[in-house]
Amino acid sequence: MDIRYFKTLASTNDTAKELAVSGAKEFLTVVADEQTKGRGRMGREFVSPIGGAYFSTLLRPTQPFDRWGLFTPFAAYAVRRALLDLTGVAPDIKWVNDLLVEGKKICGILAESSLDKKGGGFLILGFGINIGNQNLPAALSETAGCLPYHDRDALIRRVLFYLCDYRRQMQSMHWLDEYRSACAFLGKRVEVIEKHRRRFGIALDITETGALSVCFEDDERAELQGGEISLRGAQADTFRHNL
Repeated sequence: MDIRYFKTLASTNDTAKELAVSGAKEFLTVVADEQTKGRGRMGREFVSPIGGAYFSTLLRPTQPFDRWGLFTPFAAYAVRRALLDLTGVAPDIKWVNDLLVEGKKICGILAESSLDKKGGGFLILGFGINIGNQNLPAALSETAGCLPYHDRDALIRRVLFYLCDYRRQMQSMHWLDEYRSACAFLGKRVEVIEKHRRRFGIALDITETGALSVCFEDDERAELQGGEISLRGAQADTFRHNL
């Protein structure tokens, strides 16, 4: 397995993408001690101080492109399994790509797809996991958490152990049952944040395509492939974080 380590990068996703375009093999993984221009979903800044696990892995899926949306929740499953193996902690999952411990975000995942020079499709999965003694900004103290685990390289390799099994897992889809069971928000009222509007409804289920099934307040039912959610009430804002 090709794992490349860097002290500082603008973005592990960008570096992995450059290597993928040039023909790098599947499971190439780029690791950085810190990122200076890390980013999360929807163009958010991705704060990446020294001490966390920041890495991006190249996949070259053969599944139809309309199934690639499953890779983000599968990546969340892989991180959850790795953390459970190594720390005994079983994080909650917030659809579609965040992991939380005691309501605070400890991991975010960014999936980006593109084509290489030969026209072959590829997928980059970028991970940011708060571990060790990270010096997170005070502004994030209410929403971001950090696990007291210090072996970054062991964690990365354990995540890769699960990612490398994606072809078999995508056939059986047994992993999706565990993903669903970790989604503590199912059955609860959520705020759905889409590009041009915000709506409220009850989160019903995660479908076989990785979509979130929601019943909105006007009784409309929808299966959402994109966007994000926030819980209302006591935990209304705990799911919003820059990762």
